[in-house]
Amino acid sequence: MCEHRLGTPPADADQAPDRPTLGHIFRLYSPAYRAQYAPRMSRQQLQVMDRLERCRTGALGHAVYRCDACGTEHLVPQSCGNRHCPQCQGHKAKQWLDTQLAKLLPCAYFLITFTVPQELRRLIRGHPRECYRAMFQAAAATLRELAQNPKHIGSSHLGFTGVLHTWGRTLSYHPHLHFLVPGGALSEDGQQWLPSRADFFAKGDIHFSSCATRSILVNSSFSSVTGRRMREQKQQEQEGDGHGQEPATRLD
Repeated sequence: MCEHRLGTPPADADQAPDRPTLGHIFRLYSPAYRAQYAPRMSRQQLQVMDRLERCRTGALGHAVYRCDACGTEHLVPQSCGNRHCPQCQGHKAKQWLDTQLAKLLPCAYFLITFTVPQELRRLIRGHPRECYRAMFQAAAATLRELAQNPKHIGSSHLGFTGVLHTWGRTLSYHPHLHFLVPGGALSEDGQQWLPSRADFFAKGDIHFSSCATRSILVNSSFSSVTGRRMREQKQQEQEGDGHGQEPATRLD
């Protein structure tokens, strides 16, 4: 008898699991959802929904594993591998977060959020590739420009990690960027570390009148950039862990 139990194809893909997955929800409700909203959805969105619906149901085929001990074959439903699928990408998200945590410097960190005016959201949704790229370019240029100001740091050699979020807490379309920014930068000659002030990027909202104009090519702006200094973490047991673990987890 083989004791190496692997996953087997579900007898009924629509049978409710103990913890419903996104794929299960899609299989139950996507026909009605498509009937109402398909004309407003992009081809890519429809393809993603289709892949998630079929993930680990057997509709995408199976992988066959043979036990070395007894020769028993096990069929395992193939995953969709889509980057939007929480079943397939959960472990990759954890790996990404672990990589970011390993890069943290022993200094304070700030979570900086860039948002766009509501009037631009329709344009951005219609041209996501170009506009998302423009948002990142404008935000990065803004951070470097501010860091170069002697009132803040005095050097443009600022490191940061940025992540795009396209939905707000109410699940409405709300594209915005989160940046994890260290409280300091390398000097222009790369020879020394220049720490920021304790209130770097933290005094209320900073408004930019035209930082996105040259990138998005419309007379508009990022509506606000908010920053707050994260509370100091407890002293780490290992050197080099630094601060920033809390805001880093919010990038995921």
